[in-house]
Amino acid sequence: MALASDYEENYECARAAAGCLAMATGDQSVAFTLIQISNFKERIDTCMGSGSLEIIHRMLVVVLNLVEHGGRTKAAAVENGLVAFCDAYIASYHDGKKIEELGLEDHQLPAFNATVEVAKEITRAADKEE
Repeated sequence: MALASDYEENYECARAAAGCLAMATGDQSVAFTLIQISNFKERIDTCMGSGSLEIIHRMLVVVLNLVEHGGRTKAAAVENGLVAFCDAYIASYHDGKKIEELGLEDHQLPAFNATVEVAKEITRAADKEE
């Protein structure tokens, strides 16, 4: 998490670390360990606020993994406002009307759309009964 949130100083390393977290949290024990980090919310919020679609996408996959595992990891995603963030993200950008405000270039649109789709997966998974 520390490396992933260090995107201003070491972007390439941060992107790689976020990707590793996205893959590793597919394992429930890794996901459970992640939510136990004392500054989990601070670090994930930092990554989500990075402005980098690549890092945001990877961190959304981390959140998706947390939610899909259910139990305490899902509860952590909900309690830390990560699912609410996804709801707001979808509400703001699902129809493409506010995308112009982001100042994205045409080549960034597929990556942006991918983040919206992962956010939708998260909210669907969060709505499922365990």
